Amino acid sequence: MASQHRRLVATAGHLCAAVPSAAAGAWTLGLAGKVAVVTGASKGIGAAVARQLAAEGAHLHLVSRTESDLQQVKGEIMLANPSARCDIHALDLSAPGSVTRLWSELDADQQIVDILVNNAGAIPAGDLLAVDEVRWRV
Repeated sequence: MASQHRRLVATAGHLCAAVPSAAAGAWTLGLAGKVAVVTGASKGIGAAVARQLAAEGAHLHLVSRTESDLQQVKGEIMLANPSARCDIHALDLSAPGSVTRLWSELDADQQIVDILVNNAGAIPAGDLLAVDEVRWRV
């Protein structure tokens, strides 16, 4: 009988279980209360993913370089989902020590990350096989 109350949803090439929510006919991914870190969260795909995770009830940690852009996305999320939990971290993850700082901030809040959406960064131009680590970090 439980299988009648579940369906599979394709998400980013993976399958995950969707379960019915309290609202009649609505389906969720069961992410309520999960802690999600979304990098590159101030625009585009990262912001869209953050909005959806908030709608699913996840506790968000939004990461991007520009605090004002993060504040705008957080404001939009909170307007659409007043009970959402949304923290921002204005960090350039390509800078030395920034990843360590992010994980230290999460650790200080005793946050165990359930979901990581690694959407930050850009790919250097040129032949992918010819790009060395130094160029990736610039």
